[in-house]
Amino acid sequence: MPNLPTLHIAEYESFTQDDIKICLDKFCRSKNKSLNFIESKAQKIFAELQEFVKQKNNGSFLRFWGSNTLKAQNYVGLIQTKSGFCVEILPKTFDKDFGGDNLCDYHKGNTNKAPKIKFGKQKFATKVEECLKHITSNPKTIAENKESKNQNAQQDKLQCSICQSKQILLNCLATLKDSPFKQSHIASLQSLNLPLLEVFIQMFLAELERLIHRGLKSDYREIAQNRAFLKGKLLFNEQIKYNLIHKERFFTQSDEYSLNSAPNRLIKRTLEFLRTLSLNPKTRTKLDFLYFIFEEITPSSHIERDFAKCKSMRRFKEYELVLLWCAIFLQQKSFSAYSGSERAFALLFPMERLFESFVGHWLGRSIEHHEIKLQEQRYHFMQDFQKVDIFQLKPDVIMRSESEILILDTKWKIPDSTNDEKRYGIAQSDVYQMWAYASKYALESTLQNTKSKLDSKGIKSQNAPEITELESSTDCKKIEANKPKQLKVWLIYPLCERTKALQEKWQKPTQGQPKQWYFKASIPHNKSHKTHEENQENGTISLFVAFFPLTD
Repeated sequence: MPNLPTLHIAEYESFTQDDIKICLDKFCRSKNKSLNFIESKAQKIFAELQEFVKQKNNGSFLRFWGSNTLKAQNYVGLIQTKSGFCVEILPKTFDKDFGGDNLCDYHKGNTNKAPKIKFGKQKFATKVEECLKHITSNPKTIAENKESKNQNAQQDKLQCSICQSKQILLNCLATLKDSPFKQSHIASLQSLNLPLLEVFIQMFLAELERLIHRGLKSDYREIAQNRAFLKGKLLFNEQIKYNLIHKERFFTQSDEYSLNSAPNRLIKRTLEFLRTLSLNPKTRTKLDFLYFIFEEITPSSHIERDFAKCKSMRRFKEYELVLLWCAIFLQQKSFSAYSGSERAFALLFPMERLFESFVGHWLGRSIEHHEIKLQEQRYHFMQDFQKVDIFQLKPDVIMRSESEILILDTKWKIPDSTNDEKRYGIAQSDVYQMWAYASKYALESTLQNTKSKLDSKGIKSQNAPEITELESSTDCKKIEANKPKQLKVWLIYPLCERTKALQEKWQKPTQGQPKQWYFKASIPHNKSHKTHEENQENGTISLFVAFFPLTD
């Protein structure tokens, strides 16, 4: 069992005081605690969580679901109460809850041996290539790969819901830009037996150890002090205020080269804060040792000001990752702003953003010959009465090559195909959104010889001549160069236990053709296109659905 009592729930899963009681009972089984003690403890913890929910903005993470029930939202991470109880909110990738037969022996409490963290980057990159190859390949290739995909699915059968969900969360965090989460740091933890809070703290302490081995840096800092000797610049106002009758003293200001710099002060403040949390003995021992190294350094009393100073201190480049961790713990830089730090400590991340980052990162590592951009802000699709652009388009992922433009929108949701089998669980609002992207980006996919006749906003100039067809005498290479790019839009859903059946439906070819949809607004009225090739040649915009892998 984990070193601290931990309740595991999934996104949008609800829990009650009884669930906390069951969790405490398992944890205290070997500690000879009475039922009254456990009941009282569970009541206190649930009251602390209720107080956390009542604070401003915290309803985005947890909210009341009836009078005696709390329900998680779309944020994943952890919440530790003042009593030391931890609630871990994990990705919703399983059709079962975090209990029963889908847990490993460690999380059932039958063994002390925790499962290892394993993530094969090359194997996973191959999975990503296969995911996208299915969309772009011909039907024969799909049929040939079907058997091998099924075999891989059997081999990759999920063993433990908690372990797999925690691994997915850590893998997604490792892809965030401007964050201290790195795959190498995660892999160095070796096992999944630690609560998420312990995982993050150990990653921070490991990075701090690497910094200390390289050597802490000093910096000049201004010190104003009443001295018995003259050193530096005499401060006349302070001299008159403090030394009017003490002629033998001097109130001066001088620069001293000291370890007591802004970055080191922030680290000291972070270590002090972490010592207030409930941690297992091993982590606390390591934390106390590193705290001793910073004993002579003053903790930061102006956090925001010291962080601002660090941005201009180029000499402290080696401190970058450590300071990112400090920002997470001191400023709660986890894409969430929660209230009530005295009641609970939380590190929470919106899963939609994590999934988007994860998909974009692994597309960049796995796919060649495409330029990949995340959250591109190139176009607007409306103007107001003053002709000012409004409603900016921000597709999650844009992939460009010489021959095609691919618009990918990541959807961290589990499609439900039970209500309407024709739609395969795809929401109508998602399709509306993809048409908005497609209709605007279709301008970019038109003939290249028209680009000079369009202004920067994609609007045809009034003085531009009408676009005519290429003359028959035009060189074939010129025709090919001016060929419009193929425009495709993809909806990307997570591939997990809950979406495997739906993925198989989409992978199955229909009448020998890849399964795809076509926007009727892009189909010419005077022609009836039946084949995939004919639709592409005539600029018809197609929509594909893909399921992105989450584990190797």
